This record gives sequence, structure tokens and C-alpha cells, in this order.
Amino acid sequence: MVWPRVWGDELGVLCAEFNIDLSKIAMNEHLSETPRLVSCIMTVYNQEKTVREAVLSTLAQTYSPLEIIVSDDCSSDATWQILQEIAGGYDGPHRLVVRRNDQNLGIAPHVGLLFSLCQGDFVCGIGGDDIALPNLAKDLMTAWLSLKCRPDLIAFPVIDMDETGACHGIISVSDLASYQTVNEWANNPPMIIGAGLAYSGRIIQKYLNDFPPGLSHEDQLGVFRGIMGNGGVTLSSPLVKYRRGGISRKPDLSTGVALKRKVLQDAKNDYLFYSQVLKEAGDKLIEKHVKRMLKIIRRSKYLLDLEAASFSRTVCMTGYSTGVDLGFRIRALMQIRWPELPVKIRNIKNKIKRKSS
Repeated sequence: MVWPRVWGDELGVLCAEFNIDLSKIAMNEHLSETPRLVSCIMTVYNQEKTVREAVLSTLAQTYSPLEIIVSDDCSSDATWQILQEIAGGYDGPHRLVVRRNDQNLGIAPHVGLLFSLCQGDFVCGIGGDDIALPNLAKDLMTAWLSLKCRPDLIAFPVIDMDETGACHGIISVSDLASYQTVNEWANNPPMIIGAGLAYSGRIIQKYLNDFPPGLSHEDQLGVFRGIMGNGGVTLSSPLVKYRRGGISRKPDLSTGVALKRKVLQDAKNDYLFYSQVLKEAGDKLIEKHVKRMLKIIRRSKYLLDLEAASFSRTVCMTGYSTGVDLGFRIRALMQIRWPELPVKIRNIKNKIKRKSS
């Protein structure tokens, strides 16, 4: 097989790192007489520095049949041009699709759109700054077939990779097999990483395009739905290098503006997420979980309403609001109206702590 010179050298280097024989990249005879299709989706946004290596890592997968759908969420940098260059030079065994949104959708709606486009019996996804190990699709399908295609979720640990590409050990994730009911999920939501999660095609089809508009993450919603379905399992070996410092990095909350932005974003996500959970599983959850989620929803809505309130309305809301306690209302007032104040208080506490240590 001759690999296009446009990117062939880079793919060759990547395969050499993992000791892959390119001539055997499509060999799967041991898996099944009729191999099932795996879809690998990748959402990218302004990731010109990392997207080439990320895409090449999916093209180096040793499993076939494999479709790879890479979608640019209306980037303003050279991300789209790089994707077009790779697609134009690719003539390998996998089905590669690159596309671009006309306007920015955000993470969860973008992932939902790609779910509607993929056709695989099993679906995995990585970010535009991550690197898939060459056995990602193969190991996922092998595990799924060994379990007679029952699980709707397969999770796996990831390799912790910094912005320079250096690796720093393995990030473990929760054992999804220990979650048998949605109440077990609600009691202690599993620690998972989106890049370390894959879904059955049937659970994808069941909730096709059913992501609340404005939700900025889809990971826990996908896990919740999978546990509601046929449950999941967790593999022991990492299959993806997960890069630190990407869109999921810990935000800098050193200013009032940043704190307010984070508080409002979290409130919006919590409102949309828990409203969707109660909509889909309210009759299956025990009372204590329903009450806790309703409390989160009321608090989240209060924060969002406070942001849009006039001065007089702010005074009224702070003085009295049904279902939201006074302590929370006071904290919300500071975070939304005077966000620099809690930042200064936190800085003073940190200075005192450092002096006493």
C-alpha cells in the first residue's frame, strides 16, 4: 500500500512509534467472519496545533471496517484547512469524512450532530487535541463482541499527556460494571473522561439528536443513558492519550469576571442536565435523589434569573425566593453582582493559610 506523500511520512512515524505494520492495518479475521462497523467521531475547534496528529492517530487504527468523522465547529484558525489537506491526501482503508459547521454549535450539540451522522455498530470519540492508540477501535470491538454486544457503554483509563506531548502516567476511571441501576448512578456518579468512553450504536440511535441546546458537555448524560439501558463495563488498559490544558482544562478563577462566568456556565449546565435526567428517569429515581436534583435546578435557575434581573428585582429576589435558602441567595448576590468580593476573600484566606503553614 502506498501512502500519500502529503502526510505519509507523519503517519509512518506515528505507526513506527507503536510498531504497526501498515500492510496489515485492515486485518481483522480473528474478530468475526463479518466484522462490525466502528465509528470514530472527532469534534475540533481552533486546534490547529494538535489536530493533525489527532486525526492521523485515527487513520492509523488497526481495525477495519472503520469510519472516521472529523467535524470542525467553525474554527477561526487553520484547523479546517489542515483537515482538508489530510482528507485530500488520504487513500487508506478507512472511510474518512471531514466536515465543517456553518456556525459554532458548542460541544454537546456538536457531538449530538455527529452521532446522527455515524453508522457504526459501536461508536468512540476523541478530541482534536488527543491521540488515539492504534488498538483503540480493535480493543473496543473485541471487548464488546466478547460480551455478546450487550453493554451500551465501555469506559477505559487514559494516558495523562501534557501540552508538549509528554506523558505522566495513567488516569483511572470508575468501574461502570458496578452501576446496575440509575439510583446507583445518582448516589455516586462515576468518574469518567469523555475521551475514554464509547457507546453502542443502539444507544446512540435511541437518543439521536436529543441533547439539550446549550449543554456544554455530553459525557455524564451519555453515561446516565447507558446505565439506564444495558449498562457498561470498564477496560483495564488505556486506549487514548488525553491532553491536559484543552477545552476541558481547569479554569482560571483569579478575577471576578472569570468567577462569574464559571458560576453562570455551571448553573446553565446543571439546569439543563438535571432537568433532562428528571425528564427521562424521574419515575425510576428514589425520592432523595429527586429532591436533590430539584434543589440543584432551583438554585441554578435562581442564578440565571439573578443575572438577568433589574436592580429592584435583585433586591426582591435576595430578600425572598421560594425554595432557595437565604445563605445561597447571599452567596449568589456576591458572585453575580460583586464577583470581585468573593475573589478577594478567597485570596485573603489563602494568604493566611500560607502564613500559618
